[in-house]
Amino acid sequence: MNTGSEVEKIIRDYIEQQRKSQYYHRKKNDAEKEYNKLLVNFGGEAKNFSLEEANKIYQAFREIQINEEELKSAEDKFNDADEKLKELGHILFHATITANIMIPPVNGEEVVSKQITVSFPNGQALVI
Repeated sequence: MNTGSEVEKIIRDYIEQQRKSQYYHRKKNDAEKEYNKLLVNFGGEAKNFSLEEANKIYQAFREIQINEEELKSAEDKFNDADEKLKELGHILFHATITANIMIPPVNGEEVVSKQITVSFPNGQALVI
């Protein structure tokens, strides 16, 4: 993928990290639901598991932890990207930017080009 301009990189990074945050948030929630479902289905109040059941529960719990770590990383990177985008807004005197941006894949999707509008109302960055 062509790296494009520095401004394009800032916008693309913001979008990518926002999408990753949303993706890992959903994955973490799904893993929590699976973990809770397994606890109820396999043991209920008795909490008496077979080795196979215990392994499935353990793997579901590990999936929660992995997604929490990925979510934290994505949120940290998103916050950094948000600050850079806000800084760009201050540099451009709160202008609006419209551009076609190549959106990188988050989970096996294809790279897509999308028209993006970035505005900077009240010191915030708004990407549409």
